[in-house]
Amino acid sequence: MLDDVLKLFGVMVREGASDLILRAGHRPVMRIDGEIRFASDKPMAEEESSALIEHILGPDETEQFRKSHEKDTAFVVPGVGRFRSNILRQRQRTAFVFRHVKETVPSMQELHLPADVMRRLSLLKRGLVLVTGIAGSGKSTTLASMIDYMNVNPHRHIVTIEDPIE
Repeated sequence: MLDDVLKLFGVMVREGASDLILRAGHRPVMRIDGEIRFASDKPMAEEESSALIEHILGPDETEQFRKSHEKDTAFVVPGVGRFRSNILRQRQRTAFVFRHVKETVPSMQELHLPADVMRRLSLLKRGLVLVTGIAGSGKSTTLASMIDYMNVNPHRHIVTIEDPIE
């Protein structure tokens, strides 16, 4: 039962999906190249969602989720990859949104960002830089690329505040 759900993460990575969306009582879907596509014909059972919650969250976090009905976290599927997740209750059912967090950080050039501007922003000594956009627009990837550039350039301490930690 849980194995069938966990296999979807492998499909997600192989297909290059940005998101995997699971809802109890509904068929799993993936966002591939901006389009929503069904990942299976079999709806996810509420028992499968409970098993997945217990697999992803520890006992304390599971109890916290049961009270608040919402939890952001990150977890690893061995042999597949790392995923950022949002778990929530919606219309009396459990829902999940998963995003694959790639192991390598793309360069600014690979992201087709204006490299000169991004390098200057990365090396500012003071100020505030806001990176904004809709879900899936590349905010985290852009920041990771900037931090990677900062790591290989002038010596400095870098502090990030992340929720969940990636």
